[in-house]
Amino acid sequence: MSESSDDLGVVSMKPSWDISFLLDTQGRIEEARGNCLEILGHPVRSLIGQSFLPFIAGADRAHFRRFLSQLGNTNAVRRAMLHLWTSNQRDQAFLMEAQNGWSAERYWIMLALPKDQASGGSLESLDAPIPATSDDDLLMLIELAAAEATPLDLTVISVGGLTASQARTAQSAALTDELERRVERSLIANAYDGVVSKSEPGVYNVLHDALTPAEKIAGDVKAGAREIGVSEEQLGLTHRSVKLGSKPSRARIEAAMASVRAPIQDRSLPAGMTGLETPSPARPIGLYIALGVVALVALIAALLFLLLR
Repeated sequence: MSESSDDLGVVSMKPSWDISFLLDTQGRIEEARGNCLEILGHPVRSLIGQSFLPFIAGADRAHFRRFLSQLGNTNAVRRAMLHLWTSNQRDQAFLMEAQNGWSAERYWIMLALPKDQASGGSLESLDAPIPATSDDDLLMLIELAAAEATPLDLTVISVGGLTASQARTAQSAALTDELERRVERSLIANAYDGVVSKSEPGVYNVLHDALTPAEKIAGDVKAGAREIGVSEEQLGLTHRSVKLGSKPSRARIEAAMASVRAPIQDRSLPAGMTGLETPSPARPIGLYIALGVVALVALIAALLFLLLR
């Protein structure tokens, strides 16, 4: 597979690539080339503006998002195996290589049928952080994964040690980075089809098999934190789950996302303290008694003043 690049790092693609796509950082297709109709069952023009994710098979969808998010790094992984759903509904492995696009935050994803499986590594083994995900993208990932008959749950996990400012100042940057890496690897390992998204720093949405309870997922995260000397108090993990069931409708998924997204942690509280129910402030009874005594003394003084006139 021959290739050349100019001074800007833009690759001139050769016909040895079977299909290729210019994607933005969200995975939207801006340009497509090659025999897309034969391989994917869609003509090139119909692909423009669509998300590339529905054409990716199984767990590679979520892993591809991590692959895409790390391409801006100087030491980014550029080559791996990627599984696509072909026009005959078959899971087909392709050799994938990423190169810089025509502008910033645009990448060419070039794909070819490999001569051997040693051409690239598995996306599952990619050590890259979980990217921030919009609600629309999370909804699409859940819809695609939930198309099978497996009963699924959705769990939101908040890690106070990665969100609270006091936790970040108390820990070294290196320890915080290692904690985040361990938390995310643990969540990915427990997720169904690798579907884990990040709403904000330290807050994750995990799609998982109903047979894998949220307590087990939380326990694995806590165990990983203990290995690097982070206690449960420092970790500050809280979670909430909702059942999706088998093959949930889009409306059911949207309702589940809304219900499980209720504030799981009040950021004004110390790490690990939930703010699901805010208690009513205690009535200042002592203050009321003191004010009553002062008023009574003032009344007596006023009466004595009137009597003595």
